[in-house]
Amino acid sequence: MEKILIDVRVTESTLRREGEEGLADNYVESFLATLDSVNPDLYADITSPL
Repeated sequence: MEKILIDVRVTESTLRREGEEGLADNYVESFLATLDSVNPDLYADITSPL
């Protein structure tokens, strides 16, 4: 799962670097929505403030 999370952030960063802010936002939001439906505990862990 850690590799998947890293890959998502790499893709998000690449999109933002290419000026695709909206696409990057949608990409992360879609990933998080899917994660929440599949593994709500992990979703809560990675979205909760420190």
